[in-house]
Amino acid sequence: MITTVYGTWNRIESLSLSVEQSVADYLGDFVDDYDFAAVVGDYRAAINGALPDSVVLSGDEFIGPYDAADRDFDGWPVDEDGRLDLKAIVDGVDLDEIANRHDKTI
Repeated sequence: MITTVYGTWNRIESLSLSVEQSVADYLGDFVDDYDFAAVVGDYRAAINGALPDSVVLSGDEFIGPYDAADRDFDGWPVDEDGRLDLKAIVDGVDLDEIANRHDKTI
């Protein structure tokens, strides 16, 4: 299967260039209260789990099948252009719940 880039992380959060930056911004002044690497790792895993099987978040890029015949996105949210709505999928992942699992102050 030939793959292509569907978009980079800044399609999800326009002011952030990476998942790590988004997590750091989310935790803000309390970043040291969390196991940062664990939060980032679990967030990435949750995002990948929420994506269709043929699409992955690799680094800061979403990669999926190039050929339309290899895309089975029925039932997945799409944007106004009919493309997979990556933002809607990522927005469905609960970063707060993930961060709370790795709160070192509890």
